[in-house]
Order: sequence, then structure tokens, then C-alpha cells
Amino acid sequence: MKKTKILALGLAALMGLAPVTACSQGGSGESSEPQSSQTESAGGENNSGADQPEKHWTIYTIRSEDLPSYQCLDYVLEKYKAEVNPNVSWDHIYIADRPTYLQKIKTLIAANDAPDMFDEDPDPYTAQLYQEGVLKDLTQFCEDNNIADYFYPAAFDWCKFSDGTVIGLPSQYTIEMFWYNTEYFENAGAEPPEYLDDFMATCQKLKDAGYTPMSISGVESWTMLRVLEWTTFRLEGNQYLLDCARGIRKYSEPTGMQAAQFLYDLGANGYLHENFAAADLAEAQELFTTGQTAMYYIGSWEMSAMLDKSLSDDMKGKIDYFTLPEMREGTTNANQINVAGGTPMCFSAEKWDEQTEQLILYYCQYMGDYQSQYEFTPAKGYEAPKGETEHDQQIIDRIAEDMANVEGVIRLYDLEFDPTTNTNNGPLAVSLALNDITPEEFCAAVDESVEQNAADWFDDVAEELLKAEE
Repeated sequence: MKKTKILALGLAALMGLAPVTACSQGGSGESSEPQSSQTESAGGENNSGADQPEKHWTIYTIRSEDLPSYQCLDYVLEKYKAEVNPNVSWDHIYIADRPTYLQKIKTLIAANDAPDMFDEDPDPYTAQLYQEGVLKDLTQFCEDNNIADYFYPAAFDWCKFSDGTVIGLPSQYTIEMFWYNTEYFENAGAEPPEYLDDFMATCQKLKDAGYTPMSISGVESWTMLRVLEWTTFRLEGNQYLLDCARGIRKYSEPTGMQAAQFLYDLGANGYLHENFAAADLAEAQELFTTGQTAMYYIGSWEMSAMLDKSLSDDMKGKIDYFTLPEMREGTTNANQINVAGGTPMCFSAEKWDEQTEQLILYYCQYMGDYQSQYEFTPAKGYEAPKGETEHDQQIIDRIAEDMANVEGVIRLYDLEFDPTTNTNNGPLAVSLALNDITPEEFCAAVDESVEQNAADWFDDVAEELLKAEE
């Protein structure tokens, strides 16, 4: 779900066109079996473009069909078919959990059948695809067509390698936060912690009051890696992570050990829900929105699920959020949080053609028309979505304000390590939270993998693309 570029944005930049209503709940109850929306190549009633060339796109995505970011691409495709070329068709295929999705993408690419379009972050695996010529380099296309002018800078920059190479287009515009149940906090005598140092005490109050403090997805193990990031980023900013990934420093140093101990303690103290290791994001979200847990850390891309329209009567008006707290001995401030442009929509270099270019230009022009009705869009010139209740509007307004005030750059665990270490870290983090391994064993495993794999990767493949710059 992520190299994070965080830029200060004026609140006024979020405002533009007509207000609309927030709805659409995201991601609940999905399996990891591929699901697809399809269209036939017949042009319906519009035959004005019957002489247009036939074109079929295969699109793989990790965005579920009930998310506005999925639906807005279908909206653009249908609009393009009706207004430009009736002879286009597509398969829009959703795979629910990221590990299953990545395995499918790797299988297709190994068979020399990369999808026309697919979701990938600017991470080590994507750098490898770029180096091998599988991934389309969009840099010149974007420059020639002024694509950056369509999007907010933070969202567009999310789709680049560190050297500025553009590898995809934005799909969302989001921040990350702790969603929490205000009633449970009040009943437990707890408040959102001002400092991360007090997070465990908050969890204990909730547990003592009979509540499960937090839901999380072990299947989507990047969420477990976020827990480690909370501590290392707050204590030392980005440089510690970047240096650990390159073997310059050790994860077994005190900063890494403190982060590992934090995740270990969440599991050891019973602050995570039962079976969290087997839970996907849909289950983690449902546990929170149905009142079975008190907190859930995820991005504003799930905002629609937190608004009153999507909730049962006994949950309406009881959800709020707080962003990543500072640490008392930390070096980063409260305004430095994760903000992103969604997992970029990438393209096969082999299958890129004139018809795809035309569609993507159309996407840049019109995707915000649909998406802005339901969530914050990366496209410029649209007003923030409007809530149907006063409570919902307060949440939306706060998100807009937080987006306007974020600063700095946050680098993410699932983007900065070499591919082997990156693949290993997620399951290791789950094992750490399960207390199957100790913090010392976790840190030693990370350091050993970096020692064996990082040097060749960064020297030979990706250092220019994923260079260690603040």
C-alpha cells in the first residue's frame, strides 16, 4: 500500500468545484480469488467511432471493486468507450490480498504476459521490472503531455523513483491515521496519546475496560512493518532506515531494538485481536467498524467505511481519528505523517501503444469527476467530498487540514530494502507480533539478510533509482 512523499499543500488547493456526498465502503468481505469487471467490444448505441481501432486492456489491481479508486477507472473506461472509441474492451481484475496479487503478477511476467496495466509501488521489485524493460518508463510521456499539471505534487511524486523516473499514475490521495472508537475510549478513561511513548498505556486502559485495543492485518504484512516505522521514524527520521537497508548501520542497534520490542509487546500484552496473523484488511476493518476493536491503523482511503452512512446505527458518530504521535525523545514532529497517491497504476512497456496513450490522457482529464464525489482525489481542481452528517463533515474537514499541513518525507520499510530482505521482513514482523521470535532474533535476521543481499542489489541494480537521500 509505498514510498511516501510528504509535501506541504495549501488547504485552498483542495477546494475547487461543486460539493458532493461521501459514501462507498471499501474492501469488506472480499476473498483473494480474482474478481473482474468486463465489457464487450461492441459500442452500444454509440457507433460514431465504429471505424476506430479495436483495443483490449487487461488490468490487474489490488483495489477492491467497492472502492472509488477502482470505480473511477471503470467510469473513465466507460466514458472513453461512449465518447471516443466504441471498439475498446477490458478486463478489470481485482485480487484481494497483496501477497496473492504479487504472486499473480510475477507469474504473468515470468510467462512474458505482463498485464497492460497493473498496480505497483516504486519498490525494489518494481525497480527490477524497470531494469529488465518490463515496466513502461512514463517520464517522457508525462513531460510531453504536462501530466504533472493534472495532479497534486505529493500524489504525483509518489509515482516516481528517487531519481525522478515516473513509473505510474496516481490513483488516490491519502494520509494514514489511527481510527478509534470514541465511546470505548471514553468508557476506558483513555484519550488519544500525545506521545507514542504512552501508546501501550492507552492500550492497557482499553483492555482493562474489556475492549480489544487494536485490529491489524497479518496477511497484509506491510501494516505490521508500519508499526516498526512508527518508532524508528519518530526517533531518527528516515536516515536510520535507509542506512539499515544498505548495511551502513544495524537494525540490532538500540533504535531498531526499541521498534522491534514495541511490536513484540503489542502481541505479548494481548493488544491485538485474535487470529490477527491470518486476517486480511477487510477483516481488520470489519472488526473495527462493527465495534469489536477500539483502534485500527490504516489510511484515509478507507474513510468512506468510517462515515455514518456506512455504519450500523450503534456505531454512527462514534468514530474519530488521530495521527501518529510524536515521541518525547524523538527528532520528527507531529506534522510528519504518511501521505500518498495510492499504489501507482503502471503499464507494460511491450503493450504500451497509441490507444493506451489516448486512454491515459483521458484518465488524467476525467478521473477526478467521479472520484471526488466519494473521497479525496489526486486530481487538481476538485472540492473535498461532503459528509451527510455534521460528524462526517468534521472528519472530512480534519483530513483536509492534515493534508494541508503535512511536511517532510517518510520512507517506508516495504520500499527501501533489497527484494530478498523486503520479502522476508513482512513474515518476520508477523512472527515477532506472535511472539514466535524475540526482538533480538528479529533484528539479527534483518541484519543477516541485509548483509547477504543488500550490497549487490544497491551497487548493481537500484542505487540510482532508490538512492538514499533525505
